[in-house]
Amino acid sequence: MRRAAAAVAPMTEGESFTELRIDTLADSRLTVISPLRVEVHRDAEGVTVHDPESEVFGYGASEAEALEDFREAIGELFLTLDSDRNALGPALQDTLRILETRIRKTA
Repeated sequence: MRRAAAAVAPMTEGESFTELRIDTLADSRLTVISPLRVEVHRDAEGVTVHDPESEVFGYGASEAEALEDFREAIGELFLTLDSDRNALGPALQDTLRILETRIRKTA
């Protein structure tokens, strides 16, 4: 599971940025009910996919790898927070509330 400690740093020379919408996750137990808007940053070291609202991110050598890593990370985070919901502190409760507006367990 990957969570950013702070917002992604501003772009530097040689870095590119695009925005994508994610509407599927790696885990078939989960359904995206509202597309996740993510930022895709490319630089010489690889690709980072970042969701500024939940602060979840994924890495990879290519965009496809970074997206796969992100889909796995956000699904894992959702399932972990959902299963531990009664023991979460305020910050993680907020993160779960954000994720619940966009992801649900598949019936």
